[in-house]
Amino acid sequence: VIAFTGAPESRIAQAADVALDCSVEREADPLNLAPTASAIAAQALGDALALVVATGTSPRAHGLRIESAEAAARVTDDVLSILPGRPSSVIIVGGGDAAFDYALTLSSKGWETAVVFRKDRPAALRLLVERVEAGRVKVCPGVAVEAVSSAGEGGVALRGRHRGEPWERRADWVLTAVGREPENALLRSPRLPSGLTGEVDAEPGLFAAGDVRRSTSRQAVIAAGDGMASAMAVAAFLAGR
Repeated sequence: VIAFTGAPESRIAQAADVALDCSVEREADPLNLAPTASAIAAQALGDALALVVATGTSPRAHGLRIESAEAAARVTDDVLSILPGRPSSVIIVGGGDAAFDYALTLSSKGWETAVVFRKDRPAALRLLVERVEAGRVKVCPGVAVEAVSSAGEGGVALRGRHRGEPWERRADWVLTAVGREPENALLRSPRLPSGLTGEVDAEPGLFAAGDVRRSTSRQAVIAAGDGMASAMAVAAFLAGR
């Protein structure tokens, strides 16, 4: 179900698989009541001859066992939700680019930071790993975090296994970065586009750009290049109709 709505928080938007925001600043009539501008916006969106899907990704579920509401309030996958706060201690769960990038950012702001991940070696770019290891961040490979519980005074306790042995650490926050999933509900094709333009097979006028079409190389500059290539392809597609 794809919903066109001017209220992204509405019930229909929440129930839909994909909600497209077609809100307007105000209607055309003086009383701002008659659905004039909003009706035109919805019609224009519905009659679009080409569409570029650049919906990005969403965080993958961390799979940790959270043992209390107090602990849940201290576990997040959004670094911006804790970054403005007073620097304290944080354990980042994950070994990829995002985890190491978060570690660099938080440690530079005065946070006591540790990164833990299951494998013996991180999956992050070598440059990120070198920068983290050269700083004040503790890097802990071979750790499988299983549960998070409240530790009192606003902190949490993380429990798991370190190379088969029991492992436990405490921190004020847990930041998870265990991968991301593409927001590709708009793409009916099971195969993501592989060409330069991002055109979806058997769907004329439908293009995908950025992280939504990539399982690797999810970098901002690459997504921007994808967007430019898709925009040029859309222009050529419309000119040929």
